Amino acid sequence: MDKNEELKTQALNEEINKKDDGLNDKQREAVYIRGVNTLVSAGAGSGKTYVLTKRVISLLTDEKNPVNIDRLFVATFTVSATDEMKERIRKAINDEIKKIRKEKR
Repeated sequence: MDKNEELKTQALNEEINKKDDGLNDKQREAVYIRGVNTLVSAGAGSGKTYVLTKRVISLLTDEKNPVNIDRLFVATFTVSATDEMKERIRKAINDEIKKIRKEKR
């Protein structure tokens, strides 16, 4: 098994038992794989925006190795997908900040 396959397997094994996240196995792999760049390509209405959004949020909020948002490049093909991603990511970041503040009290 090469390094890529090991990373995929590790990521899936760690995340597969999480609460129902509405993802199928391929989507879950795209969201939770670490250490490699990821291309999400699929047909219209298949959940690409949802997967990309979840990936960004999971990278930013990773407890073991969070990624700085300035290190991410995410591209979409439509303005509406971009706007949706921005809003979901903004909300997730704000929710995480509120959670951290609450824990510190």
